[in-house]
Amino acid sequence: MAITQEQLTEAAEYLRGSCKSADDAVVALELDIDEGELCSQLLDVDIELCGHCNWWHEVHELQYHADDECGYCDQCREELGIEDE
Repeated sequence: MAITQEQLTEAAEYLRGSCKSADDAVVALELDIDEGELCSQLLDVDIELCGHCNWWHEVHELQYHADDECGYCDQCREELGIEDE
């Protein structure tokens, strides 16, 4: 399954700043792609889920933590007491 760059950008805009699931985007935008593949491709347009709050953020807004194998937004790092690396 593949989607166009335009569809990928539209999905990123739909999800950015929300806690909607990738599946919500697939359904709402009628995309011919599964949720897991969409999540992978969203990294190409610099959008990713925070590992704690599950809100979509620009990749540069998240700080990656190898121990947890995910990135956290500023608010979640503060809430979890995670020091900046």
